[in-house]
Amino acid sequence: MDSASNNEVPVTFRRAVAAILAAGAVAGVLLGPEVPANGFLLLLASLVMATAFFGRLGSLPGAAVLLVALRGDLVTAVALAGVLIVVGERVTHLRRRVGRFVQRSFTDRLTGLFNYDFLQAQVRYEIDRVRRYGGSCSILVLDLDHFKRFNDTHGHQAGNLLLRAMADSVRREKRDSDFAARFGGEEFVVLVPGDARDAVRLAERLRRAVAQLQLPQLGPEGRVTVSIGVASFPDQADNAAELFERADQALYVAKDSGRNRTIVYPNTHVVSRSGQAARETA
Repeated sequence: MDSASNNEVPVTFRRAVAAILAAGAVAGVLLGPEVPANGFLLLLASLVMATAFFGRLGSLPGAAVLLVALRGDLVTAVALAGVLIVVGERVTHLRRRVGRFVQRSFTDRLTGLFNYDFLQAQVRYEIDRVRRYGGSCSILVLDLDHFKRFNDTHGHQAGNLLLRAMADSVRREKRDSDFAARFGGEEFVVLVPGDARDAVRLAERLRRAVAQLQLPQLGPEGRVTVSIGVASFPDQADNAAELFERADQALYVAKDSGRNRTIVYPNTHVVSRSGQAARETA
């Protein structure tokens, strides 16, 4: 395995880097005994390269200059007006390693969407933006209906194929300003800079797109459906944790109400035990 694998970069380190990137600026350098010497090099380059990779470098005010001494190996990274210059040995090798680091740290390997860590950081950033400048942001929590049954019937390979097809549908239907991630298992989240009406429009496009998926395992009469819960900040939540909780409650109601539908919080009423069970076995 490559020396720059996730095993060498602690989870707390990756989350901190994700938070810095989500803030839209190179906010600082993280140093600590838990970060290996190799990690300092990855941190230096990834803060700049991953920021550029996610399209945020152009928004940085001024220039960011980082200088790190690594056990006798001096590397200078200069980010200026979207240009990255790395001065040091093995530049090509460094770029390859950093590219792999970025992909492994911030994306879901199966679907290619962003992962849970980066999603959490991005939601916090979006909430801070709304608090500072006004407006709204919303999240959609999407859960494939009867995925466990599909997986048990057709096998994990087919299940993975369905998850990738779901991710492709999300990518096609979302706007450039929307942020999509795989939350875990068969659950996906889309962060929408806008109110519940914007989120519902996207949710319904996604619901219809998933219902039209064609997979060999389904046969001519079969189809896939998705249930979606929607919540908005600041109308229905005071922070990121509450925003996820509200959207999750709406998703429970969507499952309990027959699936294949979009429910917007607070239209949740009372969630019965059957609703929770339905989601756990969906």
